[in-house]
Amino acid sequence: MKKNEEVRVLLVDDDRDFLEICRENLSREESGIQVETAKSGEECLSRLKDQHFDVVLADYWMEPGMTGLQLLSLLRKEGYAVPFIFLTARGNEGVAAEALRLGADDYLVKGVTRSGYKKLARAVMEAAERVGGSPGLEPGSGIVARTPISVTKKFELLQAIVEEVPTGILVLGPDGGVLSANSKLRMMLGLDKEAYKSWLQNLLDSAKEKLGDAGTVIYRMIEDGAPIEHLEFELDSADLRKLRVRARGREIVTHLNERAGFVLAMEDISNESENQATQKSTISELRRRLDGRTQLLENVMKRLSHDLKGPLVSISGYAELLLDKKKKFSKEEIDRQLQSIRRNALKLNKMMDELVSMRKS
Repeated sequence: MKKNEEVRVLLVDDDRDFLEICRENLSREESGIQVETAKSGEECLSRLKDQHFDVVLADYWMEPGMTGLQLLSLLRKEGYAVPFIFLTARGNEGVAAEALRLGADDYLVKGVTRSGYKKLARAVMEAAERVGGSPGLEPGSGIVARTPISVTKKFELLQAIVEEVPTGILVLGPDGGVLSANSKLRMMLGLDKEAYKSWLQNLLDSAKEKLGDAGTVIYRMIEDGAPIEHLEFELDSADLRKLRVRARGREIVTHLNERAGFVLAMEDISNESENQATQKSTISELRRRLDGRTQLLENVMKRLSHDLKGPLVSISGYAELLLDKKKKFSKEEIDRQLQSIRRNALKLNKMMDELVSMRKS
């Protein structure tokens, strides 16, 4: 695009407040940005058919209607190469990876501060600069060529995402060469940031010898693209620790169905058997205590049915006698019946105290 030419942006989001706030902030941060809005993916598609935009900004989750991923997929299938930047309320590595696979140019968390909008405005301008042939395009001609520089940016963004994943991640190129490993994996294997690539490449090159059957499975993924759903193997770390590793892996393909590389996710499960033994011991102890409490409860129920019945019968019986107007009792008889009621009431009170004490213990 020509210098000083306005960058036309189509902002797509189902949140009316965000549409207004984002439009105002982008215009404030970069005077050359002209923002128009759409409230759904369907409206975005309709606008692109008869208008030209240099960049599309879209929220990931919009309802009702299509998601941002569905919108991007549809645009690419229909031949629209207009730069596409994803916006989301919070980071999500899975969504980011899928967005990049479908052909997104960038993936940003929605800004709530001025620095966030500065970053977004910069991403918009960079995306627009990468598009060739913008001047003179007819409305609706979103089918334009993009320069390869966006591929580098995507790889850098993917590396940043992988670094934040809490699992050990190894990224391989299309030929099986080591491209990167996140800090979680380097720490797990005892590798430093400078020498990890050569150590991991040596491991992969001799995987069949060092990892046995597991090495064969990894080779099959690299050669044939066969996914690894669940794989466990033993491995000596760089600092000579014996590890047991669980791994999953799969081929990465572009939206044009071309091989881009492979990703292996690995976790150390060396202590899992020890943890399982501890869990079994804990469960066994809990069961033993539960059985003891169950027996105690049965004994309590037997006592309740026997010991409580007597006092209750006595209290109820004497009360009925005293309430019977036809009966004539002497003062001594009335005193004796009242004493019996009091005695049995005290016995019940004592039992209740014992039950409360038992509950607390």
